[in-house]
Amino acid sequence: MDTFNIWLAKELRNRDWTQADLARAAGITRTSVSRVIGEMRGAGPEVCVAIARALDMPPETIFRAAGLLPPSRDPGEAEEELLYHYRDLDEAGQREARAVIKVLRETHANWPKK
Repeated sequence: MDTFNIWLAKELRNRDWTQADLARAAGITRTSVSRVIGEMRGAGPEVCVAIARALDMPPETIFRAAGLLPPSRDPGEAEEELLYHYRDLDEAGQREARAVIKVLRETHANWPKK
């Protein structure tokens, strides 16, 4: 498993972002981002929350990557991400999201059932 600085650097590369882009989106200094990526300091809770907001990821995902929470077991990180985005929707959006999932499930009847 990657250390947080390597994980974060990969996230930036995948998004074609610079450290300055992340700093701007997170509302933190570029120096803070540079120190985390350069392993000169760890990412504390406030920095993790800011990074989560900037990357549009659940804070728990960032906290786990930074080693501030134990690895996820149940629910999985993918489920946490879905729940994070679901909770961000208004009531109508949540209804629509549930309907979409039901349609996906019905059209893929051969998927394994739990």
